[in-house]
Amino acid sequence: MRFLASLRMTMWIFGTVSMGKEDSQTFNKELKNIKENSLDYENGLEKLDDLCSRFKSKYPNFIKHTSG
Repeated sequence: MRFLASLRMTMWIFGTVSMGKEDSQTFNKELKNIKENSLDYENGLEKLDDLCSRFKSKYPNFIKHTSG
């Protein structure tokens, strides 16, 4: 349950950050996939960290806010 709350917060924060349309679609698609297909909290968190790492160089402020 805590993981889903974290994902909701991440999606809310995502809406406040300017990201390219293509990157935005990719990020949201993969975020939704993580939310729906993670086996447990640790698995979901690992996948979310991997996703954020991929976008960190392009959107460091966004990743800073989503990673804590």
